[in-house]
Amino acid sequence: MKLTTWVCAGLLAGVLAATAGASPAPAHAKPKPAAKAAVNRARERSIDAIQATLAAVTDDGEKNRWTRNLGLWRHVVEKKGDLKAIDYEAFRPEMAELTGAIAGLPEDDEKERWESDEALWEHVVDSQGDLARADPKQLDRWFGKMQREAAKVTEPGEKTRWTRNIALWKSVLPKPAAPAAK
Repeated sequence: MKLTTWVCAGLLAGVLAATAGASPAPAHAKPKPAAKAAVNRARERSIDAIQATLAAVTDDGEKNRWTRNLGLWRHVVEKKGDLKAIDYEAFRPEMAELTGAIAGLPEDDEKERWESDEALWEHVVDSQGDLARADPKQLDRWFGKMQREAAKVTEPGEKTRWTRNIALWKSVLPKPAAPAAK
């Protein structure tokens, strides 16, 4: 028992010594360039993972919805996550195509997921990428609904697509708007 106490004390002393001169980053500090680059690479990997699962999709409507959704995410990656920098004149027609692809779905869990995704994109477009101006309760509502509905998915390829789509949303939503699924 004493050995464990000494080991823990030594580790704690090392951490304290390493951080002694470091001043804590302010809460409003912007992410460092390396962190931003890592997040953008993670976004690219998510897009690649979704794209890889589309080869096995045989339903044209499903493939169309995901292709449109990926097109929107590619705008985000192109601007390195800066939603305000997106060319919304080019973005709007793609958003309209996604909306059209969702409209014909029957009322079920799948439509619920897609309507949640669509609602989040609408908030992006309506705020011109300034999600700080969007209603955080609405963002929470739609994101939470997407997470709950995606948790019901059992088919592995579709599960991957929704898991990665949720990860993409987490990377751009204001932190309070990206709660854990309940």
